[in-house]
Amino acid sequence: PIRDPAIIAGVGRKLLDRLGREGFSSTENGHVAATVAGFCMSTAPLDPSLSGKILQLMSSCTPLAHEFLRYRFALDPNSSPLDLLPTMSFHQQTIIMRKFLDGSSKKAETMRDFKVFMVNCLDDVVCDAKIGDRVGLKSVEMSALFETVSSWSQSIAIQ
Repeated sequence: PIRDPAIIAGVGRKLLDRLGREGFSSTENGHVAATVAGFCMSTAPLDPSLSGKILQLMSSCTPLAHEFLRYRFALDPNSSPLDLLPTMSFHQQTIIMRKFLDGSSKKAETMRDFKVFMVNCLDDVVCDAKIGDRVGLKSVEMSALFETVSSWSQSIAIQ
């Protein structure tokens, strides 16, 4: 993870500051981008307590939890009916996340899927060459984001 909390806070603040403006297609996308960046920059992808941190993250950011479950169900359509997801309560979504992360049979698969999902979310931010300029990220902040993407991407291959 990135060791300087000021860099992490700066990236998150700048991403959130641009909500609803030209930086993102929607407020929700900007909130998810800031949440993902902050989590990945401050959390080691091989952290032994990662599954607990994922549950905390998902319970603090409903749009992210919803998007991850949509992603997860799309990968394994037999795991749950995707068309029911929009009608599920947040509590029901949390129960499903717990089952994915607590069950020994699907835990490793879910952890890998989560990492791929997070890298894809981060890629959406760092691969848009204009986003750094739009939100006013300094070169050290963009470098931290690139380092984070690299670290999380490598952890997928290790697993």
